[in-house]
Amino acid sequence: MLLFYQRPVALNREAHRAFRIRRSVARYEFASGTNSLPLVGAEFPRAALEYPIVFAGQLAAQCLPAALLGLRDAQNLFVGADGGWLDGAYIPAFARRYPFVLADAGAGAAAPYTVCIDEAFDGIGPGQDGEALFDEQGEPARFLREALDFLRDYQQQLQATQAFVHSLAERELLVQRSLQMTTPDGEALRLDGFFVVDEQRLRELDDATAAAWFRNGYLGWIHAHLMSLGQTRALLRRLPPRGGLAN
Repeated sequence: MLLFYQRPVALNREAHRAFRIRRSVARYEFASGTNSLPLVGAEFPRAALEYPIVFAGQLAAQCLPAALLGLRDAQNLFVGADGGWLDGAYIPAFARRYPFVLADAGAGAAAPYTVCIDEAFDGIGPGQDGEALFDEQGEPARFLREALDFLRDYQQQLQATQAFVHSLAERELLVQRSLQMTTPDGEALRLDGFFVVDEQRLRELDDATAAAWFRNGYLGWIHAHLMSLGQTRALLRRLPPRGGLAN
């Protein structure tokens, strides 16, 4: 899932040796046209304070958690006109790792993933001011090493999250839902294609599974998800003036 990555290419110590990246001002224009971003389970407690967390996808077994950032297509209510993330709200790791990303290297590759960079990002390029990606010897500079550590940690958290979703789907705890509302001026808003945890089925979970999920943290993630669904009203309050309260 690449979303806003327009021109991802494999990071190369020769081709990108002179590249620098600006990070003095956090700019997230690249995410302004998406109304949701993937989350990993470790982000749930913090993200739940500001975003509804749903499980996005067409099939329960293949969906992934996502933070809802807007109620209309291609609308992110958290990115301001200057490209900053508004109100100090939590920024999902999926956006914070940009312009870097790990891509599946394919069968037979020496490593399972290839580090890629979005060359379309205007905050990176040769001869720019900012942090160097490689040092004079062609080795990863400190900034790049930190970015690579972040990518590796994210990938590990993603795998743990996929196992979590598999466990939910295996026990048929995920049910499809849609979000519908009408603004005061008559605009109908509808979001489809997501799942939530069914609370009744959760209460019927056997004791052994409930105890195991308490210990491995799954129950905490589930409760954060369920509590987060009330943040839909916070999204409504962020809508431009033509927005309004849900029916």
